[in-house]
Amino acid sequence: MTEADAGRDGPARRRGSWVVLMYHRLGEGGAGREPGEEIYTVRERDFAHQMELLRDHGHPVRDLHDIVSEAPDAGGRGVALTFDDGSHSDVATAAPMLARSGFRATFFVTPAWIGSSGFMEWNDVRELRRMGMSIGAHGLDHRPMSSLSEIDLKRQLREARREIASRIGAEVAALSLPGGAGGAREWRAAREEGFRIVAGSVPGRLRVPGTREIVPRYAVRRADSLHAFLALADQRPRALFAASGRYTALRLLRRSLGEARYRRLRARWGNPQPS
Repeated sequence: MTEADAGRDGPARRRGSWVVLMYHRLGEGGAGREPGEEIYTVRERDFAHQMELLRDHGHPVRDLHDIVSEAPDAGGRGVALTFDDGSHSDVATAAPMLARSGFRATFFVTPAWIGSSGFMEWNDVRELRRMGMSIGAHGLDHRPMSSLSEIDLKRQLREARREIASRIGAEVAALSLPGGAGGAREWRAAREEGFRIVAGSVPGRLRVPGTREIVPRYAVRRADSLHAFLALADQRPRALFAASGRYTALRLLRRSLGEARYRRLRARWGNPQPS
């Protein structure tokens, strides 16, 4: 918008800077579906303290859909909360805590995992929606979308969106890339299938309005201290840089070792993978 445009239509809109946080499970640990996954299992008490920090420090918490659609209050700074996979702790623990704080979040579910041990049932997903939460897709069966052929990619996107929509009786507008795997090809395919939001796992601030195609997110890990969590929510440069540096180092390690060796190392030492 030029100054002339601002003069005709009102003041130019303030640009927003948002931190989108990515959770997986809440609980006391234990083996997950994938080796080393427990590093993303945040303790319930830690999650409760994190929500208290956001509330007590006055951090606006907005639904990701509202931010990306550039709602009137998206021009400031704040936090968006997202959950991947569809773990049962989403409905049993996370959602009630969010509701008590007056927060909303987006829950990305994997249809093929619904009803499996440790995961939600469809009634649980519908309950999240009744509580005011947003529901998105996390692939159809969690296969990395960058590994799929064009035909399989389109099929997975289409079937995941249709399955979830039919189960919850509402449009599904957001997608989270399984394993964070995907780029321009996956973004274009998702948009063609009706998704308006595509979230990844590359750390970075979400700028509104902006040109970034895939929504950046910061993974919340079990080992993160409350100080580190608050520094991230505050968008302190050192905290943002550290998260980006950690992600880049792990990505380079993954490429150098290869997927199989990287997963073995991760299972043995509990090293986090971008996901």
